[in-house]
Amino acid sequence: MTLLTTDLIEDVDASIKHRFVYTPDPGQRDKWRSSAKKMRKDEDFQLQDDCDGLAQTCLHELHLRGVPKTDLYRAVVISPNGHVPDHMIGLVSINGELWSVGDTFGKPAKVQGRRVNGHKIFQTARLSEGTRFRTWMKKLTLAAYPSRLTNSVNMELRTSAAGVHAIKQDEQFVPRAYDDAQPWK
Repeated sequence: MTLLTTDLIEDVDASIKHRFVYTPDPGQRDKWRSSAKKMRKDEDFQLQDDCDGLAQTCLHELHLRGVPKTDLYRAVVISPNGHVPDHMIGLVSINGELWSVGDTFGKPAKVQGRRVNGHKIFQTARLSEGTRFRTWMKKLTLAAYPSRLTNSVNMELRTSAAGVHAIKQDEQFVPRAYDDAQPWK
């Protein structure tokens, strides 16, 4: 087991980005592959991939250095000035705090609420959960894909006062059990 620190995260992030060449995936055939083992075998290997390849490689390298998969997360985010999920980063849990890793737009940073490096976190999944994300690389709308965070990441989600008011306006009290599809029966 490795002692997980921000120094380790910064070291992994910098060492992989040093060998990273951003290559867009025009066919959107993302496979979320890690190149960490290739990088360890070949010191001249250059990682030519897009954001998910960088994030996956950083997370896998942290795991190869002894960090448990249960402390590593993939995160689909909405980029700064964006409106739909369009980018992937890695997240690492250190003593209950989340830190970013493998972000093509910035250095590792502490997650504040649901934001990091200007990104809004849309969806997360533990690395140990495999790739159980919805297909996010196609053009999405927030209406079609409501924001969801895994229960294993505490992001301090709260319903605003305006949200509570809207729910109260839309819902009504019915003093009996009923079928949601046919509440009038």
